[in-house]
Amino acid sequence: MIRVLIVEDDQLVRKGLISILPWNDFHMRVVGEASNGKKALEFLEQTKVDLIFTDLNMPVMSGIEFMRIARQKYPDIFFAILTIHQDFEYVQEALRLGALDFITKVQLEKENFDEILKRIYQRILKESNHQVESEMSNFDVDTGIVVYRRRPFTNTEWLEDSRLKLISNLKKIDEQIILLVPKQNASLEEIWQELDSTDDFLLVEIHNIRNQFKNQVHRLLIDYKDNLFFYDSHKETNRQVKTVADFEGENDIFHQHTYKLRKKLLELDWIIDQQQFEETLQELQHRRLPRHHLYQLLIEFADEWNMRYSYIPASRRDHPEPFDHWHEVEKWLNNFREIALLSIGKNYANDVVKSILNAVKLIQENVSEPITAEDIAMKVSMSRSYFNKCFKDITGQSFHQYLKERRLNKAKEMLKNSNESIQWISEQTGYLDEKYFSKIFKQQIGMLPSEYRKPARREKNDFQ
Repeated sequence: MIRVLIVEDDQLVRKGLISILPWNDFHMRVVGEASNGKKALEFLEQTKVDLIFTDLNMPVMSGIEFMRIARQKYPDIFFAILTIHQDFEYVQEALRLGALDFITKVQLEKENFDEILKRIYQRILKESNHQVESEMSNFDVDTGIVVYRRRPFTNTEWLEDSRLKLISNLKKIDEQIILLVPKQNASLEEIWQELDSTDDFLLVEIHNIRNQFKNQVHRLLIDYKDNLFFYDSHKETNRQVKTVADFEGENDIFHQHTYKLRKKLLELDWIIDQQQFEETLQELQHRRLPRHHLYQLLIEFADEWNMRYSYIPASRRDHPEPFDHWHEVEKWLNNFREIALLSIGKNYANDVVKSILNAVKLIQENVSEPITAEDIAMKVSMSRSYFNKCFKDITGQSFHQYLKERRLNKAKEMLKNSNESIQWISEQTGYLDEKYFSKIFKQQIGMLPSEYRKPARREKNDFQ
């Protein structure tokens, strides 16, 4: 399977490419996307990629600059250029840097998608010296054993000289993977006996490989390697049994699962309740998201937490450092939970704390509505007076202070990032009277909304 990265600053174009092009028909799978060259380079540090579709005209780092750097660091990656430019110099520079194809966005509107991917796929095969016969070669046995080594194999002479050579066909897939397939008169048990004494290996018995294309199985084994060492390297046993379908399922990226996990993390039951915490950990581990996507999920969670609960004393959390093993994820989440519990205090029962956190969530979701403390108290099943007391004790602010600051923060974001009128922004932040909104804004921020918008725009333009 050819792993594809889409690099394009226009989000709609990225999503369109991912959803519309017939990737599977040409043994391709989109493994990631990035909005500029800098983010693409960060992605490449974490994830193996074979083919990159990149725009040329992007903010932060252009496509041409990105190609120059990526070609030096990852010389085996193929590039296809996607751009609105039809200037000859752009075409020549991209081709000099090794682009396989140059596709204008007008072509995407007029040309058959199948033809575009077919052309690129055939050029990859030609450049890689892949022959059709190689693609069609398949296994004639049902089961093999995959040897994953934690460190690269410095040599394989011990395999060549051992009895394994007599009873199996050996294939070195990459620097850390060897596939052993029994010869005609040998059994899988005999291979296991020769491997049982090793302690630096993770061993996987793979089933249902008969009639599978060898190249595709090899690719599955490589794709699975990162997940294997990330999730399983600290297990007591170093042996697993899997089918080809298991490998395919674990290597796929299920975005709906990521969305559901993110939503579950933000429901915060796992912070209040120990059993919920253990179940959340189990589900995260069971989903076996690729390390890069799990890391991004937790960064997004930390950002959302900071935005939603920034006024709870000492609750702000930094982004996690990149994880090397699953147990580091468990440790980070456990530490996150402990600090969150300390920051919201232990003077109230868990159900009260949960109600106040739900109230904060409701304020976030309804900041444009004319909500009151009585409205929110009713929704979280508390009396207004007790709700007000608990809210201030747990968040460090009164309901009205918290609501006002959330509304003004939302207004500041809108003033920075939109061209909507002051009247429209005031309505979207719960103030039906523009003059009253401007008065409150000046009292709290020190300037009128129109005055705040001008320097914010200049700062944004300077950054771009």
